[in-house]
Amino acid sequence: MSQHRETGEIPPDSVGPEGRQQTGVPMAEAPGIWPPVTPAAPPAPPGGPAPGAPEGSSGPGPGTGTTRGGRKHLIFGAAGLGIGLIVGLALGQIDIPFASSAINDAAETCNVMETAGIDIGDNGQSISMSSEGNESSGAEYSDIYCVLGELEVPDSVDNRIGTTRALDGRQSADWNEFTSSWGYHPDSGLNIVIEIADK
Repeated sequence: MSQHRETGEIPPDSVGPEGRQQTGVPMAEAPGIWPPVTPAAPPAPPGGPAPGAPEGSSGPGPGTGTTRGGRKHLIFGAAGLGIGLIVGLALGQIDIPFASSAINDAAETCNVMETAGIDIGDNGQSISMSSEGNESSGAEYSDIYCVLGELEVPDSVDNRIGTTRALDGRQSADWNEFTSSWGYHPDSGLNIVIEIADK
């Protein structure tokens, strides 16, 4: 390579008498750089077609939309999992009352499920028992005391039930998981209601 090519100068003897180079290129087209340098293509604007892309194409290359959609699915999936975990832990801290089967079991053991004067209510969470009176029919005392025994009524409560008079009014007592109330009148007999206590 010659010294003139390295410095970019045009040798004087390459210019003809009419201001043209011997190569036939006008001076105005070769302003001090030899050989002429082709300018680089300008960068593509953001979101526009990539260099060399077919005319009419725009936006990011193929697969970008799928990637964004996949990220959204991952974000929503993670959020749903987190919410489900929080709700599960919260429900685990709630003390849900357990339905006791003690009254149903006692009635079945004493075979009084269909006995007149004995009624089970509240889906097995209460029992009402009425004995015979001077003017009313009802369950036999033996059936009532069988149920009381199966429900493990304390002796103190049993004694109170047996000694209640009409003028004593309505009485009540609690034991274990049960609450009870009862009354007595000679005409209607003994009436006692036992319920599972809410805890």
